[in-house]
Amino acid sequence: MNVLRITGILLLLGLQGVSAKNTGLRVQWFHQAQFAGYYAAIEKGYYKALGVDFTIEEGGPTSNGILEICRSEKVNFATAWLSGGMEFASKGTPIVNVAQIFPNSMLVLVANKKSNITKFSDMNGKKIGYWAGMFSTPIKTLVRQQKITPNLVEEGFDMMPFVNGNYDAIGEVISVMLYNEYNILLEKGMKESDLIIFNPKDFNANFPEDGLYVSQKYLSENKEIVQSVVKATLQGWQFVIDNEKEALDIVMKYSKGDRIHQGKMLSAIIKNIPVKAKVNHLLNEKDFNFVKDSLLNSGYLGTNEIKYSSFFNNVLK
Repeated sequence: MNVLRITGILLLLGLQGVSAKNTGLRVQWFHQAQFAGYYAAIEKGYYKALGVDFTIEEGGPTSNGILEICRSEKVNFATAWLSGGMEFASKGTPIVNVAQIFPNSMLVLVANKKSNITKFSDMNGKKIGYWAGMFSTPIKTLVRQQKITPNLVEEGFDMMPFVNGNYDAIGEVISVMLYNEYNILLEKGMKESDLIIFNPKDFNANFPEDGLYVSQKYLSENKEIVQSVVKATLQGWQFVIDNEKEALDIVMKYSKGDRIHQGKMLSAIIKNIPVKAKVNHLLNEKDFNFVKDSLLNSGYLGTNEIKYSSFFNNVLK
């Protein structure tokens, strides 16, 4: 009996001596289904199983995770669109993309069929609403690629003018995220049959969105942690795809949003993550080069040359 007690105490002390590595993620927006894979990886214990104590800090309009991971010890990972990561890298921010989670564009153009807009040439002379900054690049690239001359106007986040047909206020064609504003249009009474979607990826203008980033310094000093985080994150996203209902339950532990809206957001995101045998984390080099050229044409890149070989690091190979 005494031997068993002593053995148990020694085992307990041994386990206590093996501490998980602490690290954190800054997502680029408030907690929502957009980040479901990370939540699932925490709740299902995937990070812990690989020796990582992983936390998530929500973002918002004033946060900048890319800059934060180069300055903070608390947050070592950040999510950002590919275009955003490339812009910062071109301006000297020492970051690396270690997983391209969202490989496709989910920022799309939408028109009401009643406006008699069914193809790009119908947009000539029409108002197209776009969001400022990096969000404008996919739209401006499409306009340039399709050789049309619309009236580009900066768009707000209120969808009601479009729902009500007040196109003078917002535009006959507007920008929406497939997993967010598009669902808002439907929630406000529009029908899918009323709308036509123009997705950049359907016109060979794909802009991959959320990727996972670390600083070059953190990767060089903590490669095993980065590998573990990427592995666990992919497990988390695979769980989300395979278990949508439970994944939504997990999302609602973090999000303050409406469950129905979060559920629609989750479904839209899952549809846009192509799955073969398992979730892929690789950045497509063709997409990288296309986005790079588009950013150069839009004047967003800095003077630092960015190359695929140094911008993306497949830490799992």
